Amino acid sequence: MKKIMICICVGAILCSLCGCGKKNDTVYYEVVDGQIVQSGGDDTTEEDTAMNEAGTSFTSQYQTEYKGESTLATAGEGSSEDNVSDGSSVTFVDDTYNTISKADKGMVATLRQQVEDAAAACKETYAQADKGEALNVDLSTATIAQMVSDIGTTGVSCIDSLQNCNMENYSIMDEFGQSITVSTGNINGTYLIVYPDGHITGFCLCRESGLWHLLATSGEWDKNNDFAVFTEGRYEIGNVSYTERGWLIYMRNTTDFDANQQSNTDAYTMVKVKPYDPTARALCQMYIEPVSYFENNLFTTNWSQSDFSAIDFNSLYAYIFGMVNGTEMLSSYNVRNYYKSYEGSRLYVIPTDTFEYNVGVYFNIDDSTLKSISDYSYKAGGYFFLGYNHDYYNVTPRTPSPEVISYTYNSDGSISMVVAAVNEWYGTDTAFTHILTVMPTKTGFKYISNQYLQGENDILPKQVLAQMRDVEIESLS
Repeated sequence: MKKIMICICVGAILCSLCGCGKKNDTVYYEVVDGQIVQSGGDDTTEEDTAMNEAGTSFTSQYQTEYKGESTLATAGEGSSEDNVSDGSSVTFVDDTYNTISKADKGMVATLRQQVEDAAAACKETYAQADKGEALNVDLSTATIAQMVSDIGTTGVSCIDSLQNCNMENYSIMDEFGQSITVSTGNINGTYLIVYPDGHITGFCLCRESGLWHLLATSGEWDKNNDFAVFTEGRYEIGNVSYTERGWLIYMRNTTDFDANQQSNTDAYTMVKVKPYDPTARALCQMYIEPVSYFENNLFTTNWSQSDFSAIDFNSLYAYIFGMVNGTEMLSSYNVRNYYKSYEGSRLYVIPTDTFEYNVGVYFNIDDSTLKSISDYSYKAGGYFFLGYNHDYYNVTPRTPSPEVISYTYNSDGSISMVVAAVNEWYGTDTAFTHILTVMPTKTGFKYISNQYLQGENDILPKQVLAQMRDVEIESLS
């Protein structure tokens, strides 16, 4: 009988909800009948995908690499053992964070069975999937979506970890979410998540005697495409809420984490329960996600075609470059492959004609205006650029993700979208809102205007690079 020692640290189960695990393909748009199209991406390379995920992909990558999460190798007192269905033994750590010994054994068994039933339902899809040639399995978006659909046939709520598809059997969790505020009694709600490597985790939120805790059960596939549960845990949580737009939000206890862990670990988990309108999702993927909110102010300022002065085009160029060329976004890691550095600084110079042409692909702005409102140097022969570098940050960037909550097709052919910034770090589905208007063209689209709808408790992303670029430029004089 195989014995597996499992230890859970710093929310090793819960942290998986933060999107760790990088997708190498993306369903960019869709809708079809209402047009928009260009769906799919199973053949998309990681480099091609990077720009299309721009706003969220860097955050996911940064969290994966720099959160400092780890697993312990020893079990402390209070460990308990349970046998899983394949005959192997799993050892669970019971400490101040994982209180598995306090769990209702019936509920633990039920959750484990649901995970195993889910695996059985999607086993054929997983077995037939292209798992890539890397050491770690990395399934396509289409495969993950099919696995979620398969699991839905068992009657349980299920979604993918990156929330690229809508939750199957969402009404179950929607009812649970609605009951959080209308009921004061004991309640519980269960949902499953499928991750990019195919492993499946079941989560059961439970309120007992007014206190919340979370049961979590995870299982994974072996090389023979056989599935087995490998860890289970029980965690104290609080501040469980359900928003009008269908976001289930709950907070885990991080009081025992050290300062570094608290600075780089998401305390909140956010799960999209209500379906995301397919047209709204497609519009978001096409017009907003390629730029999003990381190190640029395109969507956090007020501007229009009559006045672009609020836009920091030097920072925005990182995304425009990728969108025009179909490559990854420009950064301090790859800029040297395309442009020359400016002697005596960390700055790079984008040649005048190149910068202005690329910006003109997405903006109706004349060259003289662009020069006047940007960091342009006649002496240097172009526009200054400073790309992001992991070393510029001492904490995980707390960057939100866009969600189109409504849209309007205007009489002049333009499209206006009301967008809410969803920020998991702060546990809110409305860190701020803005209205973006774009004009589709035969060859793409133009950005027409953006209106930042200032709110009382808005949380706007910081722009570290703009400040650093200013310092670099000042040092040249």
